[in-house]
Amino acid sequence: MKLNDEQQMLQDSVARLMADKGPVSHLRELRDRNDEKGYDEPLWHAMVESGLTGILVPEEHGGIGFGLVGAGLVAREIGRNLSVTPFLSTAVLGATALATGGSAEQQQKWLPAIAEGSVITALAVDDGAKHRPEAIKTEAKAAGDGVTLNGGKLLVLDAHVADLLLVAARQGESTALFLVDPKAEGVSIERNRMVDDRNAARVTLDNVAAEPMADGAAALAAALRAGRAVLAAELSGLAREAFERTLQYLKERKQFGRLIGTFQALQHRAALLMGEVSMSDALAMQALDACDRNADDAEVQVLAAKAKAARVALLAGREGWAFTATALAIGGLSVVLFGQLYPTLLPSTTDPAHTLTVANAASAPYTLGVMSWIAAVFLPLVLGYQSWSYWVFRRRLGGARVAPAGTSDTGDTAVPAPR
Repeated sequence: MKLNDEQQMLQDSVARLMADKGPVSHLRELRDRNDEKGYDEPLWHAMVESGLTGILVPEEHGGIGFGLVGAGLVAREIGRNLSVTPFLSTAVLGATALATGGSAEQQQKWLPAIAEGSVITALAVDDGAKHRPEAIKTEAKAAGDGVTLNGGKLLVLDAHVADLLLVAARQGESTALFLVDPKAEGVSIERNRMVDDRNAARVTLDNVAAEPMADGAAALAAALRAGRAVLAAELSGLAREAFERTLQYLKERKQFGRLIGTFQALQHRAALLMGEVSMSDALAMQALDACDRNADDAEVQVLAAKAKAARVALLAGREGWAFTATALAIGGLSVVLFGQLYPTLLPSTTDPAHTLTVANAASAPYTLGVMSWIAAVFLPLVLGYQSWSYWVFRRRLGGARVAPAGTSDTGDTAVPAPR
């Protein structure tokens, strides 16, 4: 998909913003200081000033109405930098749900607030650890002139900092979204830090007063579709960054006096990975465009893009690690072999920082013993993993497998709603 001039300008400006205000080092800082809010506040404020929080908010409510392609371009740069913001939970899921199924009063109240960055929303869908929006157990019951909710939600993105909860509940035979004040009586929110240190929470609802939406069922469907499509773009950005860093490593790392990127086996794997990353990116952008056009097959395209993006992102991370581990293992083996057989190949040095050069390794029995153990144990493991992952890559990762509607890309993986 070729970007038009406005989309290209948006992509360039967002790339500069994320690289400057939201690099991956910020995620590590948030993790290390156990940040109470769990997201990058300065970056979020910068996104508000740039109008990115209103990218899916219609112009009549103070947004820029750029569409899902624009939101995907933002998400792609977020993925490249692992930036931590409430963009998905608020600017995508919340804005889409309210713009699709909110009443005029609800839209007037919440959409301008989302555009100006004064509120954070959280979409609470899954009752269990698996993403099953078609199997909601949380119940909505009429109570006087309103509705009360009873149930529990897991993996609710940004719930502990949210000003508004959009809760999926079953009412009769249908499932719809309801608006809930997170400070209302009967609402309990427990923050859970994920493996990647992102925000998620457990939400418990005990006879909680809720506000129905004008069309809660349409709001839920639209939010889930938009979230999956934007997540596909974010994953494609992550995969692209991992691939480019791996490629740069192949151009810089030397073994046996040669750049490892000159080895044909690694060139083949890099070429295959490049093709997968490009395909993932193309599918994601095509799915976003299909949603903006409201194409008949938009749902299928979104599921295919999400499935492919998840697999390719995992593949890119594994391949990057495998290339690095192989180079380290080969390096350790070369120290052992050449240190034993040719101890004078490299000049010795008294600098402690260079104690693992070939000559010094050969003159230090203890170091040589350690390196021999590393080569004997680590190298077979790495080479075995290399062979297995290459076989998996060729047999299973060559094409996208479309997940059934309303499931995760693997069918049984715990996924936030959606993450």
